[in-house]
Amino acid sequence: MCNLDYQQCLLNYTIFLSHALAPNVAPPSFMASEITSREFRLSWAAPAPIDANGILRHYVLDVSEQESEQPLLLLLKEVQIEAVLNETDFLVEDLTPYTVYNCSVVAITIERGPTAVIQVRTEEEGEGGIIYEECLAKWNLSIMVTV
Repeated sequence: MCNLDYQQCLLNYTIFLSHALAPNVAPPSFMASEITSREFRLSWAAPAPIDANGILRHYVLDVSEQESEQPLLLLLKEVQIEAVLNETDFLVEDLTPYTVYNCSVVAITIERGPTAVIQVRTEEEGEGGIIYEECLAKWNLSIMVTV
C-alpha cells in the first residue's frame, strides 16, 4: 500500500517496472545428449526468476561446425512465461559424422544475457559422441539475427 499521493505512487511504480535488464546468468545446465553420427539433442534450464531480471521472451540457439564460421542453425524459440520450463531443448539433425560442433544458447528478456557454450562431436558409426567442454558463461555482444 502506498502512503504517498497518486502521482508519486505512479512514478515509483513506473520506475520499478522500467528496471528490467538482461539476465545475470547464462541458461544453466546446457548439455548435449542422444548423440549419434547425424544428430544430437541440446537442452538447458531456464535461469531462476531472480537471475532473469524480467520476463524471459525467448532463447537464441546457435550451432556451427568448429571449422566453419557460418552458423548451421540460428534458431529463435519464442517462449511464453508459462512455457519457459517446457521449451528448453532442441534436436539438431542432418549433421556430419565425426564432426565437432560449437553450440551456444542465450536467454533474452529485453536484452541478451550471458551465453552458455559447449562443443559436441558427433559419433563415428558405432562410437558414442563426446562433449568437449562444460558449460561456460560469457557475454555475447553480437546482434540478434532471425531467419
